[in-house]
Amino acid sequence: MQLIKKYFNGQTLKLAGLIGLLFLGAGVLIIPSIMESQQNLSVQRSKAAEPVPSSPPASCDVRFIVSEATPILTPTTIITPTEMPTPTLVLTSIPTPTPVLNCKNLDIALVVDRSSTMNSSETDGRTKLAWAKEAMRIFVESLRDNTSPTSQSTVRVSVDSFGRRGNKDLPEDSVLRLGTLLYPTNVPDPNDYNSILHTPLSSDLNGVVLPAISSVNYILPGTCIQCGLYLANEQLLASTADRRAVILLSDGMSNKVWNGDNPHSSICYQAAVDQANIGRVNGIEFKVLGYGKRDQSPAQIEETTLKRIACADPNDTTCVNNNYAYKPNAYDWVSAYLTILNDLCK
Repeated sequence: MQLIKKYFNGQTLKLAGLIGLLFLGAGVLIIPSIMESQQNLSVQRSKAAEPVPSSPPASCDVRFIVSEATPILTPTTIITPTEMPTPTLVLTSIPTPTPVLNCKNLDIALVVDRSSTMNSSETDGRTKLAWAKEAMRIFVESLRDNTSPTSQSTVRVSVDSFGRRGNKDLPEDSVLRLGTLLYPTNVPDPNDYNSILHTPLSSDLNGVVLPAISSVNYILPGTCIQCGLYLANEQLLASTADRRAVILLSDGMSNKVWNGDNPHSSICYQAAVDQANIGRVNGIEFKVLGYGKRDQSPAQIEETTLKRIACADPNDTTCVNNNYAYKPNAYDWVSAYLTILNDLCK
């Protein structure tokens, strides 16, 4: 019995050893097989990832399809684009459309200062008087263009200027004044300080009025606003037009009166205002453009007088705003005259 146990124990050990050897051998066989399987799987995955031709050549025994090498492209010349020039934006002024007006039954007296201040030059080298003549010319041309053919005979313009030697056909001489000690015995001829009527009221704007404007020129210093308004009233008081207006351009610095005297400035100012009042009470309108520097000492403009010419009450802001405009810069005069035209023909 002991032998049997011993035998079986021995056999058991042998059997266990044999079994161990079997498992060891199986492991040796299994592990390479697993590794080979993994390698085959990797190859299959690699094959699946590569592009496969749709129909490989039949004569080839292809197990793995190897993709063809990518051809090397010969670099072509790269054309560098030239820089396109930036287009230049040219800005042109857009003219403001002129409103279509209907001017009719209208008489206008253009009265312009031609004293020494008007002979001074602006920044462009032209005199103030040259600017004034251009503004009046454009005014008359616009008046013409806004008057219908059937109304042309009812629209008339006169032109007069004021300054020393108003009557250029007479010599600069003196006359004898008697009966007073307040003035010298010999005074300048009153005619020499009269204003010049370049044309009476005329409906021939092209043939008469425009040449009359061109004939206005500086002669000698001296300012007689009363003289200029006197001639304007002479023209308009006899008019039967529906609307009558004086357009005055001046600095207001009057230093002469109608008879040629050179009294205190306040007398000259009042003489100009009185002449405007004569026209106003008879239905004549007064449109006034003032120039001259306000901020200098003494000031180069007498605005109170100019406002009193424009309005019976210089403190009536509505009247002043409608009939007086301060325009110290000559290049603003064209637009100022056209603003007046719009008012007269509305």
